[in-house]
Amino acid sequence: MTAEEEKELLKQCHALGNLRLATLVLAAVDTGFRASELEAVRWADVNFERSEISVASGYTKNGNPCRNPMTTRLREMLTLLKGNEKVDPQAPVFWPYRYHKAFWTARDAAKLGKDVVFQTLRHTFISRLVMAGVDIRTVQELAGHRDIKMTMRYAHLAPESKRRAIGLLEKQVPTDSPTAGLGVVASACRARSSAVRAGDS
Repeated sequence: MTAEEEKELLKQCHALGNLRLATLVLAAVDTGFRASELEAVRWADVNFERSEISVASGYTKNGNPCRNPMTTRLREMLTLLKGNEKVDPQAPVFWPYRYHKAFWTARDAAKLGKDVVFQTLRHTFISRLVMAGVDIRTVQELAGHRDIKMTMRYAHLAPESKRRAIGLLEKQVPTDSPTAGLGVVASACRARSSAVRAGDS
């Protein structure tokens, strides 16, 4: 999903007057959590001070607890959703809530194709990380993939990753590299070789 498509989808969520749906969509795009994982998030799992959102191990697909940093916009949306009233720390953030019909309504209003489903938001999160040049191991951890082979399916989205890696390597080369005068040395060697060949003839 492109940035413009996401913007239009969120716009339609707000047009429905549905803050919970808009926050849910944003949470999926900005954390990569699966729908089942977002369903498990309680207010106690949202750490506003550390700007982190967590899913307990019993609710993740790979069986490991997941803790992802929150984007600024997600933290702001969750703050709005929470409001000023005191909430039960164990209360679910997004559920009980049947989001499917509302999501489809917003999607259709945004003129997105039927192939755009809730899982598309997770794919968008992972794709953006890869295209931004995030190393594949970090992407794996943020996506909650048990096997890195799952993450490698997105590797084709970063064709410049090897070039970028060498660019970073070059920044580590000492400025007083011994190759600094290599041009002069090479010219002297060529001149000497020419003189030797002339003498042999």
